Amino acid sequence: MKLLPVFFLLCSVLVPARLHGAVVREEGAHYLEDFLEQPLTAWVRSPVRIYYALDFRRVLGELRAPQEVEVQAAAGDRLRVRGKARQGQVAGWIPAESVSGLPKDFFASVAKAAERHAQVSELIERNEVAMGMSVNEVMESLGRPEKKSARVDDDGHRETWEYIRYERVPQTVTRYDQFGRLIQETIYVKVPSGRLAVEFIGGVVAAIEQSEGTLTPGRVRVVVPPLSFY
Repeated sequence: MKLLPVFFLLCSVLVPARLHGAVVREEGAHYLEDFLEQPLTAWVRSPVRIYYALDFRRVLGELRAPQEVEVQAAAGDRLRVRGKARQGQVAGWIPAESVSGLPKDFFASVAKAAERHAQVSELIERNEVAMGMSVNEVMESLGRPEKKSARVDDDGHRETWEYIRYERVPQTVTRYDQFGRLIQETIYVKVPSGRLAVEFIGGVVAAIEQSEGTLTPGRVRVVVPPLSFY
């Protein structure tokens, strides 16, 4: 029975930043999983202490060096990374100066990407589309298009997705019921009410053509294209 507290303590140290598979988030930090599809890595050249939280109050251990670590989040001059310490795999916070191999202007790019993620999330929530969105983001916002077409010109590969908005229009029909009586009833028919064509160049929305009753009413919005961190 005395071994149980030790066991649970080790669990909290070895997996300090995950709850049911999700990273426990701290206020003021930007988490890369929000806007990167693939993990970002960097190198720890010298042994460095790794901390449980952003405030650097509780030490988890010391990261081995040299080793490649996964960068999970950034806040100010601090990074949340996952790597190997003496007690095993840990995830926590270290000074950014402890690693090398980060992309140029990393922290500025992270801030821009986080701002863009918030804008795109708002658009997706409203099922809207904007210039600068990626193919995956448009798919998440509007779903699968009714039609796709592609062509190659001097600007490269272009792909167009077409969406049609339908409305249910009531119609009255007359028919005979099972007793031979003439009755009227209302049925609803799907009628096209608007069209939206989204053109991609290099996997990013480059043009939007709307018609009356469009899926995204109002002026066309623009967001910064996805940033590259690799």
